[in-house]
Amino acid sequence: MVLKKIFILALFPALFACSQVNENPTDCSEFKTGEYTFSESSEIRILRTETYQKEFSMADAGFIDEYGIEWTSPCAYKLWLINTSHPQDLEFEKGDTMYVQITATSPKGYAFKAAAGDKIFERELYRIN
Repeated sequence: MVLKKIFILALFPALFACSQVNENPTDCSEFKTGEYTFSESSEIRILRTETYQKEFSMADAGFIDEYGIEWTSPCAYKLWLINTSHPQDLEFEKGDTMYVQITATSPKGYAFKAAAGDKIFERELYRIN
């Protein structure tokens, strides 16, 4: 009986956490604007409006990348590089386009898959309150 209670108590938080993640989302409108980061300890910030995205480092030798953004569907967008302060460290050139698909959402942010040229990668962005 004790093991059954422990199992149920351990299972409940896992089920609750899973219910907060929406895989294959259909409405991502809340992510079209805002401030984001890659992790709690990341020094990189992303500021986004509906048509512009600025990615920058808060470190001393920081960088600034500016992108145009166009939402191609409710949960997909493309970014194209407008300007960068560190072209030698960036794998993109002005005008290059990255295609992004939001694959899961949660109250904290979203997971995405992106393609740029022949590179495909997956990451998460977290909303900063």
